[in-house]
Amino acid sequence: MKQKPAEGQRPEMYFEEGGMPETVDWLGQKTQIDLAKDAGIQHIVVIGSMGGTDENHMLNSIGNGKILIWKRKAEQYLIDSGVPYTIIHAGGLLDKAGGQRELTVGKNDEFLANKVRSIPRDDVAEVAVQSLLLEDALNKGFDLASKEEGQGSVTKDFAALFQQTRAGL
Repeated sequence: MKQKPAEGQRPEMYFEEGGMPETVDWLGQKTQIDLAKDAGIQHIVVIGSMGGTDENHMLNSIGNGKILIWKRKAEQYLIDSGVPYTIIHAGGLLDKAGGQRELTVGKNDEFLANKVRSIPRDDVAEVAVQSLLLEDALNKGFDLASKEEGQGSVTKDFAALFQQTRAGL
């Protein structure tokens, strides 16, 4: 942040030299994908962000970095690479206990229209681990959020969760 914003205004953000999203989120991930492919890695899991279908999403305006656009480009590169993948577009991250909520999956930012589109960090981590263990998560990309604690049934069957997803972004 360059300076403290006036009351009611968004802060003006910038990226340090070498830290632009094109360098980090596109070229950095591309390099990792290429190295993983050369090393014979069997499955890559990427945790990204919802909002990648909207060029005008607020995150793309931060420092004029187009963060989500570059992330989405790297995700498509991964799909096109032929390396088995799982791409998780997590909703807003919560510092709350995991394993307490019903998790929901969607596609192409459909959750952005919902009032509740967040998820505990612990639940995102658990879904990433489960995606490495269960074939139902292979070669799929999906949005991930949770219901409010106490609403719905706590997700315990991750194979069933992944069966609700489909291939591609």
